[in-house]
Amino acid sequence: MTQTSAPSTRVDPALPIASIVAEAYAVFDGPPPKTLDVCTACCMSLDTEREMLRTASRDLTQHQIWEWYNSALFNGPTVPKDVWTFLLPRVLEIIASNEDAHNGLGPVASFDRFPHGDRSQWTDREWDLLTRYRVALIDMCKVPDLLTCDTLLGYIEGFVAGGFDLEPIVAQLKTWPKADLVARLTSDWGGHLGIYWWSPQALAILNRLCRDDFLDPLVAYAFDEPDQTKGEMALRVSELLLDHAQGRA
Repeated sequence: MTQTSAPSTRVDPALPIASIVAEAYAVFDGPPPKTLDVCTACCMSLDTEREMLRTASRDLTQHQIWEWYNSALFNGPTVPKDVWTFLLPRVLEIIASNEDAHNGLGPVASFDRFPHGDRSQWTDREWDLLTRYRVALIDMCKVPDLLTCDTLLGYIEGFVAGGFDLEPIVAQLKTWPKADLVARLTSDWGGHLGIYWWSPQALAILNRLCRDDFLDPLVAYAFDEPDQTKGEMALRVSELLLDHAQGRA
């Protein structure tokens, strides 16, 4: 039987993304779907499905969301829109609270059950909210220890897996202070890319960061930064990208 304790994955109300998550519950408010479109023969029990459908989206527990993701889809690889919009606000909140919506598999697996980066799926209000959420979540990665369930590229890959265009995200990263970008990539990579287990999608994102328009300003910062430690960190990150671009990573 699914646990029904109060959710423990709430966004810190002091964070800018908290108001966006609160808005998501209002924007996507509506009657629940008739089913959750997952297997109830050997994956999720009918009792669990009925319980979730009786529960408001904001009151679904992380365990319940995990159970849904761990269940095979009836009509994969994506779910009907009414199922996704019912669960989406809670998924957005769990990820923004620095937790997993999909039992240890990160944002990539959390965002790939519906093409929610497809503009044609949404009203203007819905699309504006999803865009602001994407910007706010990526910017959370600038703050040390605030968003650590995955790497920066892992969060980016989640959005790309859901159909979001990569270029606006790259443009956003270009606006970050270089010290913040270097600190995050250093924390994520630890001086070694270790790309052997990366997905093709993650490698495509990495390849995009190796282009001159992104890499050249990073190299310039490495040599211009007066703080020796920060400059050396930037140089190491630049070298990792350069080595990958030249096939030596």
